[in-house]
Amino acid sequence: MARTEQTPAAANGGEDGLRAAQGELRQMKDTVSALRDSLEQLLLEKDRSVQAVTAEANGENRHLEATIGELRDALEALRAGNDETVQAAVAGADGEILQLKATIGALRDEIERGRFAHDETMQRLRRDFRDESNQQQQTIAMLRVKLETHDAE
Repeated sequence: MARTEQTPAAANGGEDGLRAAQGELRQMKDTVSALRDSLEQLLLEKDRSVQAVTAEANGENRHLEATIGELRDALEALRAGNDETVQAAVAGADGEILQLKATIGALRDEIERGRFAHDETMQRLRRDFRDESNQQQQTIAMLRVKLETHDAE
């Protein structure tokens, strides 16, 4: 039986291929890890954005509610005077009272619009986050399949 000797290059070929495969596997793992880190960072940024939008909307709502309270207090102060003063004030302030009521109504409408806009923003942010998360999960799954296919080869 003839004995075949392997050349040093042929003997190294298997090791080089193994090293290359290990390097590629390490690179894919690093890529998956980087994608995971990126996703986590994105989630944190989305949470911060949502919190900032929520805080801003809450602050605006509190301000509007305080303004309405102040307007109501002012209206009550007008009614608190004696009858003559009240009658004189009511006679002269009918237009002002209507304007204050219109302002209160407008402020209430603005609060509702603000809440509606906030809800729409939150829904859009959630939808965008969900879509981006799904896309990243699909990318990870695709990379995982590629990695498993590559490992199977």
